[in-house]
Amino acid sequence: MKSIIASSALVVLAVVQVALADNCNVGLIYCGSSLLGKGNYQPQIDQCIFDNHQSTQDNGASTLFQCAGGPNGVIQYLVNCGIGHCHDGGSGKNDTCV
Repeated sequence: MKSIIASSALVVLAVVQVALADNCNVGLIYCGSSLLGKGNYQPQIDQCIFDNHQSTQDNGASTLFQCAGGPNGVIQYLVNCGIGHCHDGGSGKNDTCV
């Protein structure tokens, strides 16, 4: 019985986390820091950086990604702007390197 209750609690927690997260908008370009503000994008950011044989000193916060869409807001690596050189363009607009 405890196992069923624990499993149910985990399912509810997962649903709540998904409901609180906001996916990126398809086609828009985001700084990693903007994606982190939207939801739990750190695992995707880490994977994109690894898959593209890149490195970063700020966990991808100053890297540009394009939103490819999908149910989980899939992102694609574009370019590392350098620490402090990724600019948030505002809601509904592309972020850029400065």
